[in-house]
Amino acid sequence: MSVTTFNWWPLLYGAIIFQGVFLGIVLLTTKKGFPSANRYLAAVMFIFSLAVVERVVSLSDMYVVWPHLLFVSSPFWFVLPPLYYFYARSFTGQPVSFSPVQILHAVPVALVIAYFTPYYLWPAEMKLIFVQDRSLFYNHLESFLYSTLYYGQSFAYLTASVLVFKRRGKILLENSWLTLSYSVLLLYVTFNGFQSVYYFFIYKDLFDFKLWGTPIYAIVVYSFAYFALVRPEMIFIPRWKLWEQKNGRLSTPEMESIVKCLENLMQTQKLYLNGDLKYSDVAANLGISVRSLSNALNDHAGQSFNDFINEYRIREAKQFILKGKLENETILSVALSSGFKSKSSFNRIFKNHTGQTPTEFHRSSGSQTIALQEAR
Repeated sequence: MSVTTFNWWPLLYGAIIFQGVFLGIVLLTTKKGFPSANRYLAAVMFIFSLAVVERVVSLSDMYVVWPHLLFVSSPFWFVLPPLYYFYARSFTGQPVSFSPVQILHAVPVALVIAYFTPYYLWPAEMKLIFVQDRSLFYNHLESFLYSTLYYGQSFAYLTASVLVFKRRGKILLENSWLTLSYSVLLLYVTFNGFQSVYYFFIYKDLFDFKLWGTPIYAIVVYSFAYFALVRPEMIFIPRWKLWEQKNGRLSTPEMESIVKCLENLMQTQKLYLNGDLKYSDVAANLGISVRSLSNALNDHAGQSFNDFINEYRIREAKQFILKGKLENETILSVALSSGFKSKSSFNRIFKNHTGQTPTEFHRSSGSQTIALQEAR
């Protein structure tokens, strides 16, 4: 009696596709991290998911039903490497401008589409014959050239991405998720490229992990997509030296990156709680000049440095009042705990932001857990 073995690979690959689409949608709609960079990362998620579709069709033997899906997703694998590079540039505040020269990025994709066009034009009957016995149409040299093009392109773009981080990075966290992910992808591509060369000459794989290759690839790619959403500061320490343009002004992506880095810094390290915090302290922490920080805040965020910092301090003070973290404290104590240096400045700035004094805000909030007392 024969025993039917359940093939769980299509389910695994289907889950990979679903996860990629889900992450792509979240990256496009979230306000966390770096919006311009998130768009490129979302494109990576969508393109990768489309590329995996053919694997699901192959593993589930759906080619018999839909033979025209043969090699449809192959060009998508050649779209991913340039997107990794664009993401690296955008994440580090470098503008990605599209000019006629940028068309060169599409050359590998165009070559692959041209190569597979004859296959796309085959009738369904011939494609079914190919699926049943690929050895009838297999060309060893063509297969090697195809693999060389893919792994060579991937190696070039991933290496260029790492160099982007190296040139821009003042401090790179050695175990950062972004650096680690790019390094793992680079090792993965290098190993597969070497294995492709080995197979060309020996006609034998060093290791046969074709089924596991895509899940491993997915784990690496999805990991830094996940951390880009949840903990962007864990991916890349926001301390790079942003180069100013010759006219002394920052580009919009650079200013956006500085503001996002500053927001992440405030949320994670709460520098605003330091009552003696200075412009130069924050600029040094980010690894940029005071002028760059000032331009980014004024031109992109539309705020002065003091307004930006005081906004976080007011949020902190409101949390103290609403959540009752301090019991039986004076307004001065709340002010000092929130980063203000005096009661008068706290009252004035609090009212400017909320339209109420701290005492009025406390009364209107209905909080019973904290008794704000006027300091005598």
